[in-house]
Amino acid sequence: MQLNKNSFREYDIRGIYGLEIDEELFFHIGKAVGTIYRRKNLSNIVLGMDNRVSSESLTKKLCEGLIGTGCNITFVGAVPYPLIHFFTTTQGFEGGVYVTASHNTAEYNGVKVEFAKAEPVFGEGIQEIADIIEDEAYMTGGGSFAEKDLIEEYVSYIRGKFSFNKKFKVVLNTGNGVTGGVAKEVLETLGVEIVPVNLELDGTFPNGTPDPEEPEFVERTVSAVRKSHADAGFGLDGDGDRFLMVDENGKSYATDRALLLFSKHILSTNPGSTIAYDVKCTSLADDIIRKYGGEPEIMRTGRSFFIKKVTGKEAVFGVEFSGHTYFGDKYFGYDDGIYAICRVLELMDTENKGIPGLMAEFPERVSSPEIKVHCEDDVKFGVVEKIIEEVKASDNYTRKNFVDGVRANISDTSWFLIRAKNTSPFLGIRVEAESEEELSSVKDRVNNLLRSHKLHL
Repeated sequence: MQLNKNSFREYDIRGIYGLEIDEELFFHIGKAVGTIYRRKNLSNIVLGMDNRVSSESLTKKLCEGLIGTGCNITFVGAVPYPLIHFFTTTQGFEGGVYVTASHNTAEYNGVKVEFAKAEPVFGEGIQEIADIIEDEAYMTGGGSFAEKDLIEEYVSYIRGKFSFNKKFKVVLNTGNGVTGGVAKEVLETLGVEIVPVNLELDGTFPNGTPDPEEPEFVERTVSAVRKSHADAGFGLDGDGDRFLMVDENGKSYATDRALLLFSKHILSTNPGSTIAYDVKCTSLADDIIRKYGGEPEIMRTGRSFFIKKVTGKEAVFGVEFSGHTYFGDKYFGYDDGIYAICRVLELMDTENKGIPGLMAEFPERVSSPEIKVHCEDDVKFGVVEKIIEEVKASDNYTRKNFVDGVRANISDTSWFLIRAKNTSPFLGIRVEAESEEELSSVKDRVNNLLRSHKLHL
């Protein structure tokens, strides 16, 4: 079968429904993924999906392909993606498959694949799926199908991990994604009063993309906190593995700020441990982690790398700027936005402080969100390679890091990052500085690097 290889990305398979992906392709993906499982003598697989309009029909064909290789499928319906990790970690499944396009706009869909204990299939594993499809080198067998509601297993587990003395009132914005019902149930079982924002499941996403990094998503959450006088506000992305934190005053925090808070408290009971963060995170992370007795490690962006790092006990905690948090101290090490919300509320409860009080000790920096500059998939990596060569050859930059694109300092307090995004046709750019004036100067330097490629911020 001929393929559009651009849909087979570093961490998953993803594309525009009806144009780049369709039911026929998903049938073949099911057969290829099933073949990978069966080659390893694995057959007990959990299957779930998000609530996008195309997810039901795509999941049905994917399931047919999996069963045709001899896989025994337990279908758990429309659930948040972290629940698939929970099921492969606690319920004895040998693999998990999930149909989603995460935080992408409504026309996209895709597939994520894992083995037991949330071990991700990525990189060469994704390319192996593509190769099997192109050769149609499928195993055959007679698998089985069963439907099972396992949500209560997850809700009960989280309920047993937390207990709050304070009666919290929090805004919860799930952007009409699949997480609304489960997140509400978990928090209400813990005695939390919910102020709902777009909790209804609607795969057309009528209120905008379910992405906690999008300004409109943030503003809706902030506005609801101010209007309701809530203790805090939280947002979850389309499939529930990323989260947003907003304080009682309506101030939103990038996840690299939450990194500082979580690091302090995790290191108090795990001294000397490694804490990992991606190249998009604040330069303050290194100082704060060392201050509290930890070992900082900067990593390339990508949830697959972080899951392996934290579930493999190489780090006790990890954070990606985009909203992923990986708790390995009292949890399983994969990213779960609902669990992250509970950890914030736990700190507010035990420290008897709101988020502003918890965050007060940490220095401020002026920074940008991740700026997305459109750059086609077939050229974006080449553009970044040329920029890397230019930065390497120049003496105008210090603390150069090429683990994921190029990150370099212009001064002791200012730096930029330019990288190719793996999941969409964009460059991802971040800049940080001590003042607005310095930040503007950094942006000018970035534009100088982009100009020769006919790109700009």
